[in-house]
Amino acid sequence: MDGNDELNSLSKMLEIPTSIDGAKIWIDGFDGFTPQELEIIKALCKKTDVTISLIWDDDELFELNQKTIDKLKKISTIDEIIKLK
Repeated sequence: MDGNDELNSLSKMLEIPTSIDGAKIWIDGFDGFTPQELEIIKALCKKTDVTISLIWDDDELFELNQKTIDKLKKISTIDEIIKLK
């Protein structure tokens, strides 16, 4: 089992009730996320209050961060609020 398999397993495990249901989760210090990490964030948003902190400015320097924000917006729904700061 490699790192990607472990992330896929975690994503599936988050579909069942756990002790983190209703928890407040802060994600900070990332510029981007792998597809597996995005699936975990999506699963967490369904059962916890997730806040993701990203540095952003309307500058080329932050292009990767803007792409990350766009990906996060795609995985969110009306019921799942992702706060982008």
